[in-house]
Amino acid sequence: MGWNGLKISGHSGTQFKHKKGFERRKHWVQEKMRTQGKVKEGGYAPREKAKGYPSWVYYSLLVAAGLIVLFFAGQFWGESVETVDRYHAGIVRDMEEQRSGNYNKLLELAEGSLAGGYWDDAIDDFGRLKETFPENWSVNIGLAKAFVGKCAAAGESCREAREQLMYCYGLSEKEDDVLEQLETQLYKANS
Repeated sequence: MGWNGLKISGHSGTQFKHKKGFERRKHWVQEKMRTQGKVKEGGYAPREKAKGYPSWVYYSLLVAAGLIVLFFAGQFWGESVETVDRYHAGIVRDMEEQRSGNYNKLLELAEGSLAGGYWDDAIDDFGRLKETFPENWSVNIGLAKAFVGKCAAAGESCREAREQLMYCYGLSEKEDDVLEQLETQLYKANS
């Protein structure tokens, strides 16, 4: 049973009156807003600014906060760089101490082999030292003594002994009298 424009039995028709009243109120509000200038072309007028501090206050607070953050970041960065530099300097110092400690131990071992007449061991030890310290006088003269000793004792490695002696002559730090003694010893071994 649909509505045919007549009154529905059992109903007073108030739902239709409410709808009409709402539409009238809607039109009245729109008209009032239009006449009072609240509505502009294309939409409603912008909201009024909220009352509070001027915008320059907010910007200055933001700049101050940024400067404080930059200050503490700079302090942290400076300390961290110094800490890292100290750490690396400590590592380098420890490595140098270890390297010089190993150098001294290996040099003593090589000189012991040389004094005992263990030419091959002395050549190996001085050769390892020369790889790390190629310009060191003690290492180079020890290697030359080992080659000359092997040449004099077994007649082997005479060419290497001569090459090592020539290399020792080219070093900036040298002792000519030691080199001349080794050269004389090598000459006697070859003849």
